Amino acid sequence: MAQERDIVLAGGRVFTSASDGPPWAEALAIRGDRVTAVGSLEELTAGFAGAEVVNVGDRTVLPGLIDAHNHFLATGESLNSVDVRSPGVASIDDVVDRLTAAARETASG
Repeated sequence: MAQERDIVLAGGRVFTSASDGPPWAEALAIRGDRVTAVGSLEELTAGFAGAEVVNVGDRTVLPGLIDAHNHFLATGESLNSVDVRSPGVASIDDVVDRLTAAARETASG
């Protein structure tokens, strides 16, 4: 099994979004495909001896954002609707059963 290499990103600003600590850090350490530490460059180069240090050139490092790409109105509407799409339903009787169950759980009006 190949050993995971360590990388320290430094030379910019690292946004941590931490609610229980500083929202910004000087450096970020990565082992394999995971962020494993944030802190000062001195702390991380000491804690990750032999790591490749990558200078990000005064850029800002942000947490990975995965865009689920939803439209808020459509998503809200879908969460407030009854799903009668295939393959979840296979017949008109299945549609009626789902609507009946939803009607029982829905407040009057």
